Amino acid sequence: MVKLPRTETDFEKMDGNEVTGMDGVKPFTIMRKDTAVMRVDFDAFKYEVLNEKYLPYPMRGRLQKLPDSRRIKSSYDMTQFMIAVRKNEEAVVSWLAGYCS
Repeated sequence: MVKLPRTETDFEKMDGNEVTGMDGVKPFTIMRKDTAVMRVDFDAFKYEVLNEKYLPYPMRGRLQKLPDSRRIKSSYDMTQFMIAVRKNEEAVVSWLAGYCS
């Protein structure tokens, strides 16, 4: 599994095979009663909206489609990919933090 850098210092330390994710967080599904709304897998950088109708309001419009990681050919493409990953992660984590508090 290729790991992507999380900070600028991680970019400097990379040897081409390292990336960090939210370690220890298992993939999960956000539900509304018996309806699956969204699947989240932080380690695989997947944020799959299953039912946009029930997506929580704070996350609507904040989730970005991620470009195909196989098409990343330059540091610019990698930077854009990481920006999108971080924004999606931030949207999910901030909603969960507000929901759980």
